[in-house]
Amino acid sequence: MTMLNDRVTEIFEKMDWSIINIFDTEIEIETWSPAGENLVETLDYDGTTESLIKSIKEMVDCFDVDDHVEMWIEAKNSTRGVPQSTRVLVEDAEAIKEMYENLYDAFLDIDTDDNKNSNAMNKEEFYNYIIENFNISGSAARLINNILDYAESQGFDEEELYNYLCSMLDGTIGLSDNEIKRAYF
Repeated sequence: MTMLNDRVTEIFEKMDWSIINIFDTEIEIETWSPAGENLVETLDYDGTTESLIKSIKEMVDCFDVDDHVEMWIEAKNSTRGVPQSTRVLVEDAEAIKEMYENLYDAFLDIDTDDNKNSNAMNKEEFYNYIIENFNISGSAARLINNILDYAESQGFDEEELYNYLCSMLDGTIGLSDNEIKRAYF
């Protein structure tokens, strides 16, 4: 049975997620949405924070607000406890997405805070991270590589690099602020 380190447990508690089961390679977590939906998620976990971060990132990427709302609209006349208001369903689905994103950001924040440079990535690592974790076309990959090459050639300090990458990449492929902060070259 896999044991959780204190840091992982603290993050889940801080973000109002309960750990309901721990298996050899998975953790089952639970929380409630603002409209009262019981959210139970199973995350891959090999004992490293990196595996959890990756699994939580997949959870964020796979959650589709529209699909979630449509599922509950179809079920609202046949399932007890489903809000009858479409507006409530939409707001709740958007809140769920935000809860998932906040959990993901919390893991990045705490992991970075524990050892500031433990998650820092050089240009090549940052580029590979983007390629492996985001669905981008070949032309977009070349453009991102050019952006990173330029940043590296400028010799930016940490704050300048962060500001440059935010201006060039924020809001484009779904990189979070904390992911951009991990770039250090």
